[in-house]
Amino acid sequence: MLFFFFIIINTCRVYSQEAIVAGIVMDNKTGVAVEGANILTIKSEQIIYQTVTDSLGRFKIPLRFYVQMNYIKISDINYETFKIERQDQSRNTGNNVINLGVFKIKAIEIKLKEVKVISTKRYTDTSRIDLSKEKFERSVMIDDIFSRYGFTKGTNGILYYKGKPVSGITVNGDDFFGKNNLDVYHLLPALVLNNIDVVETNIDSLTNTTQLRPSIKVDLKFKEKYNAGMFGNANLGIGTLNRYLANTNLFYYRNKQQISLIAGSNNINADDNLIVPPTVNFSAGSNDVLKTNAKLTYRNILAKKIEVNFLIDGNVTNRTYTSETDRNDDELHQLSNTVNLSKIKAFNINNADLSLNYKPDALSALTITQNVKYEQLTSRDSLNYNIITDTSNSISKDFQMRKYNTVGYAGKVDYSRRFTSKKGRSLNVKAGFNKTNYQTNENDNVYASDNTTINKYFIDEKINAGESLLMLDANFTEPIGLNGYLNILLSYKNDRMTYNYTVNSDTLVNYLSPAALINNQYFTPGLKIQHTYSNFDLLGDASGIFYSTDIKSSENRQNDFFKINGSLNADFKITTKKDLTLTYSAHTTFPEINQLSSIGSTLDLVSQTTGNINLKPEDKQTFRVTYNIRSSGSKAISFDGEADYYTNKFGYNVSSNSTTPIMLVANVGDAKTATFGFNLSDNLFGRYFFNSSSAISYLQQPSIVNGQYTANNGLSLSQSFSSNITLMGTRLIVSPIITTSASRYFYSTGNANVINFTGSGKISFNVAGFQSALYPLFNYSYNVVHNSSFSMNGEVRKSLFKDQMVIWLQGYDLFNSFKFFNTYVGPTYTESTRFTNLQRYVFFGVSFKFSNLK
Repeated sequence: MLFFFFIIINTCRVYSQEAIVAGIVMDNKTGVAVEGANILTIKSEQIIYQTVTDSLGRFKIPLRFYVQMNYIKISDINYETFKIERQDQSRNTGNNVINLGVFKIKAIEIKLKEVKVISTKRYTDTSRIDLSKEKFERSVMIDDIFSRYGFTKGTNGILYYKGKPVSGITVNGDDFFGKNNLDVYHLLPALVLNNIDVVETNIDSLTNTTQLRPSIKVDLKFKEKYNAGMFGNANLGIGTLNRYLANTNLFYYRNKQQISLIAGSNNINADDNLIVPPTVNFSAGSNDVLKTNAKLTYRNILAKKIEVNFLIDGNVTNRTYTSETDRNDDELHQLSNTVNLSKIKAFNINNADLSLNYKPDALSALTITQNVKYEQLTSRDSLNYNIITDTSNSISKDFQMRKYNTVGYAGKVDYSRRFTSKKGRSLNVKAGFNKTNYQTNENDNVYASDNTTINKYFIDEKINAGESLLMLDANFTEPIGLNGYLNILLSYKNDRMTYNYTVNSDTLVNYLSPAALINNQYFTPGLKIQHTYSNFDLLGDASGIFYSTDIKSSENRQNDFFKINGSLNADFKITTKKDLTLTYSAHTTFPEINQLSSIGSTLDLVSQTTGNINLKPEDKQTFRVTYNIRSSGSKAISFDGEADYYTNKFGYNVSSNSTTPIMLVANVGDAKTATFGFNLSDNLFGRYFFNSSSAISYLQQPSIVNGQYTANNGLSLSQSFSSNITLMGTRLIVSPIITTSASRYFYSTGNANVINFTGSGKISFNVAGFQSALYPLFNYSYNVVHNSSFSMNGEVRKSLFKDQMVIWLQGYDLFNSFKFFNTYVGPTYTESTRFTNLQRYVFFGVSFKFSNLK
């Protein structure tokens, strides 16, 4: 890493001292920048230097080539060739940059004696929304603009332009506080905007091939006086039961430099990044959470050639919850009840990233990325067990302390190169290294009563695991005409995993997977080919995986495998409002370290899970059909069907020969799954929006129980309905959400039924400037037992200073009746968990936005 960094710094020093000439290429009619135009520097009819224009039409030529040349040649497939004679009198703009100015090139026009109109297959259309004369109030945010001028925002948060999804948003042609970060526009005043450029094209910018479905990108142009600014927001709240909230989002930018800080602390289960006031909600086992978080980002362009990105994101969490679990195991004839009081403390550095992206010219880039992750978790659990089998009835108490640490480091070097000899031709080479260490320490003191016998025993265990991964990848893309491309790829990966443990116990039977050293090697050559026809797009890929695994343990083993993976995707555009997609894929999933080892396992008196160092890869074949219909307005209908076939499927080998059943991760055989779904959404009269989804699913989850193969399978029906109904103008809005599911699972010895029904939503009242809302929630579930619960949350808001400030009062679980039930289906059992530590409280707070933009 230091060697590469040294090369970059020295190369930058050379380039920063060398004078350059610069210019801009634009369309002579539209004034839109021409991206990807070839710039050739000619001397005596020989090319001595070449480059291409960037997304803003800009190009740069070292002065040492410019003084030698006779002329510059600008060429593009859609434009007439343009020549620029050498100018000895050019304007020096400082910083060793000589400005040649703007060159407007003319689009090719074909004149025929006989005209026949044919639809254009390749196009790039740019729409400019001029806001230079608009005078927005400071209270109007850019996000508010995204509901005008042809923009809309879907309930999924995706931005649309004239009904088509926007694939990317930039500011002045560059990223702005993260790629496509829509949250930032909730806080940035719209007064900074000079204009908005909307570019729609069906030409892929990387491969230069025609796409069946066009992409839309939006570029926000700031007024020159707003090339620097600071903005953000803050949320403050306090409530009963010692509840509190403090959060801020701060953003600062100056030209290419961007700095952001997100920091906060709360114990109401609020999100880390609060752009708007916190949402009234409950979450299983996490409402009694004290969480402090901070995230810092930095981005800048140095020497006009190096992009620096830095991010560090961490949090400290303290969580306390109580739960009660009922499990019914038909296969093992076991019924259990477990009550748990858990206290968890965690310190996480989710990401510490440093990325250096060096662009010596518009054709090539070298990126160096380094990442560090750290996780430390300590849990203290007090568990009470009541386990009933055909032959015994045991009552136990387990005092458990568990410490879990993960330290990870990753580094990657990525080099990419585009070629002017042919648009769309490119080469990409990557090299990377990952290293992760895992450590688990667990201490258990167990007091057990089995019929008339009372036992006391302890367990102290320490588990260590590590993984080192070396990766090398290369791929070359070659365009095939204007409607397709061929991609050739080659990769090598070496994955080395170690696992060992020590156990000290007076009674424990050894159930952990054995210590081992596992070395996996993968060599993968492959091809990908794409072609766009008049009404459908075909994309296919195939790769051969040469896989070798060498396991050194109590039983040494070495195996070699050869796998063929691939996919074929056909996308049909039947009409402008109907499309059909067919997909077939064959995919191999290789076992991970948590499946090969017991690093994630813990003592559980109901059952224990252990890894399997002899686990083989799982193969999956998938066939999928999707059909979409978009009629006038917002009505949309979709049908989605999928069938999967598994070979060597991952599952469990369950053994009940010991006191506590052991579930060994294993390859349990072949399995099939299938799903068919239907979705309908519409907006009636602009006031009644609804969305309805239905699905039927069949799955096979085979297991091996006491040496016998068990073909477990199940059938599920699910239905969801959501709506948004506006009444009395906008004074009353009702938004119900109803979800139901019914499942039946079949085992070798019986069957189990699981039923869930949830009714929730929001009832909003807008009166005298106050926004009031009620959030009812009803839940019914049937599994081992019948469970039902009802609760009601409430909220009152008032906006002040033209929405720059919001004060709010929230009431959580007004009737103090909330209970959350979670149903889970295992390899031989069904279980239901109820979280019982949630309480009623009232919360008062204020949220406000700020900026220095006027």
